[in-house]
Amino acid sequence: MKVPSSLLKAIVFLFMGVVAVWTALVSTAWAEGLSVPVDIRRSIEVVDEVVRLEDVFTGIEKSRYKERVIIESPAPGEHFVLPAKWLERLARSYRVKWKPLTRFDEVEVFRKSRRVGEEELKAAITEGIRRRFPNDKGDYMVELDNGSREWHLPANMEGELDFRRVEYNASTGRFRAVVEVSDASRAGHRKNFPIKGVAHKLVRVPVLTRHYAKGEVIEDRDVVLKSFRHNRLPSYHVMAVSEIRNMAARTRIEEGKAIKLNQVEKPLWVRSKNLVMVELITPRLTMRLRAQALEDGHEGEVIRVKNLKSKKVFEVEVIGMKSTRLIVSNDANVAFAP
Repeated sequence: MKVPSSLLKAIVFLFMGVVAVWTALVSTAWAEGLSVPVDIRRSIEVVDEVVRLEDVFTGIEKSRYKERVIIESPAPGEHFVLPAKWLERLARSYRVKWKPLTRFDEVEVFRKSRRVGEEELKAAITEGIRRRFPNDKGDYMVELDNGSREWHLPANMEGELDFRRVEYNASTGRFRAVVEVSDASRAGHRKNFPIKGVAHKLVRVPVLTRHYAKGEVIEDRDVVLKSFRHNRLPSYHVMAVSEIRNMAARTRIEEGKAIKLNQVEKPLWVRSKNLVMVELITPRLTMRLRAQALEDGHEGEVIRVKNLKSKKVFEVEVIGMKSTRLIVSNDANVAFAP
């Protein structure tokens, strides 16, 4: 049976119409995420302050909801997890055809950050305090209130840290400031971040590299400088190496600890009951004799000694190890009497 050409044309046009309608429906379904398979990104890293639908789901490039903000991002350097139930409700709300297979279908969201290390943060805070107190040239140990030794800024904050409105209490060490940082994503734009904590003023003082026993004379090779918090130093402590150079330990001195002033003294050059050399030097005469010390003597001190032969007692000045000299020339008759 021969099919009329007019009928054949009508069938062809009808078929083409059906194909066009089907294609349009599929395209709409794709755009709305109704029938195209999608999946979640198990782990994502965001830079912005918000998370968008397309950050979480793959395969929704043509969805009109792909740029929709779904949640705020975690703090810079922090992360959180979007659970399976929450993701299922999200997909249903935005007509994304996805369902979790297990409760472990989760998305972990990381916020990319610019890490400011301890040294950079310490230097910036110190510089801010120095601008506030121009005459203060010291160093500081910085502790933030959250206990962290580093700071995380948004990743697009790439400029130098500029501390503004610094408030610093020198007696307690507490500080409060506002940090300005330039935003690389917006030319000329700067963002403020509040920061507070404690900046302990540091003082460098001499300490010993080994234990010193009582009576030992301190040597320069055993002395180094070490930084201490100023509020943890003894009330009367040694501030400079010159204060302990050629001095002796009056008591035991511990290694690496700040030295108190009453822990050092001039070396004991003469000990009581020991023999010492007594000398008298004049432009015309030099005389020496041996005598017995009646008391201990440090450098420059005046002590009493006794002539071993005449048993006469007189005063001398300690000038060296077991070495003394007469302090009054009139005592020569007593000292050198037979």
